[in-house]
Amino acid sequence: MSYSTTNSFIANNQPWKVRLSIAWLAMLLTFTCFGTVFPFLPLLIQELGNHDYKTASLWAGIISGSASTCMIFTAPIWGRVSDLYGRKLPVIIGTFGFGFLMLLAGFTTNIKFLWLTWVGFGIFPGPGMVTLSLISDLLPKQHLTFGIGIFTSSNFIGFAIGPLLGGYIIDNLGFRPSFVIGFICLIIAGTLILFLIPNIRMQQSSQYSINPLKIYPESLQFIKDTNLKPVYFIIVLVMATGCLTMPIIPLFFKSLVDDTNAGIVTGICFTINGIAGGMAAFIVTYLKNHISPINIIVCAFLLSGIIHGAFISINSVYSTYIVLAIASIFHGAAVTLTTSMLAENAGNRKGTSFGIAHSISSIAWGGAPFIGGYTGKIMGLRSPFLVNAFLCILSAIYSMHISKENNDLDKTSIQKVTLSNSNQP
Repeated sequence: MSYSTTNSFIANNQPWKVRLSIAWLAMLLTFTCFGTVFPFLPLLIQELGNHDYKTASLWAGIISGSASTCMIFTAPIWGRVSDLYGRKLPVIIGTFGFGFLMLLAGFTTNIKFLWLTWVGFGIFPGPGMVTLSLISDLLPKQHLTFGIGIFTSSNFIGFAIGPLLGGYIIDNLGFRPSFVIGFICLIIAGTLILFLIPNIRMQQSSQYSINPLKIYPESLQFIKDTNLKPVYFIIVLVMATGCLTMPIIPLFFKSLVDDTNAGIVTGICFTINGIAGGMAAFIVTYLKNHISPINIIVCAFLLSGIIHGAFISINSVYSTYIVLAIASIFHGAAVTLTTSMLAENAGNRKGTSFGIAHSISSIAWGGAPFIGGYTGKIMGLRSPFLVNAFLCILSAIYSMHISKENNDLDKTSIQKVTLSNSNQP
């Protein structure tokens, strides 16, 4: 197996910092789009179906979960496409595909059509994860952790800009313009990647194909044959604790303020959270040189669990801002480190490795919001935050156990990922 680099308008000797900057900008636009739309899904459902907050929270969990359920099955296929046809192809398909689905969703008139567009999001490759696979092969190995930290910050900063923009637009113009702006952001992002980022084309053995009947068994064998199983499981926990309360946050704020300000108040919250997570993504790349990544992750889970416990008594917008911002710092650190651990040790099969990571992350993205939405419906809006606190504590305990059982995790020197036959021509 070997690499070859192809490009559109940019030379193959393009400086890695330029590549990183372009990818950062593309993902900033992508997650600005996501932040403009996704956090307000429960409010859109309330408007379309005239539902109370309990029913809206449940529907938000179901719709979000539908997209994630599809990703469980499609992500390994897109990972294989990345390995066979180049890292850039799934990124282009994902950004442009998400863009046109965003435009369709903006013109929906009922919940069923909205649900169908979200299923479409689950079929196309998620731009964030497939771009990570691309950028991790375009960065020098000695700068990989730093580069991924910078790149990951674009996700959080985009999710800082998007909700503030989306909240203002929704409160003043309605939901449809926010979807149109999301469409424009994604088209620009896809165009940047298409023309300004060189491609990594894998020269693979002919035995690999995109036949799902082969991909799924081979993906399971891939997990079995590597030492990345604990990393994958920690990724699931990081994603689950990060999105369990997502359907509830807008409704929680709506219970604290009048309806006319719910959008902007929610937007400010996600803006603060995005800035906090982005700062953590920067800082943790330096902390990693002094503290083992798994220990940072354990502390992040533990402290996030403690801070979520504050929702027992929170009754104001400002205290909610503070608590969720602190939790976002811990989440941003954990996301950056788990992604870095995966990229540093994924060997030559980064497409497959990140495809599997995306697939198992989708289990969390689908299951956790549904659990949060269902818990909010039957037990009230505070209960999902307390459930998340409990899950964070359990995740910290599990991560400590994994650290003891897998000493290599403390050194981020997990066995390089290869299939048993990866050395074949």
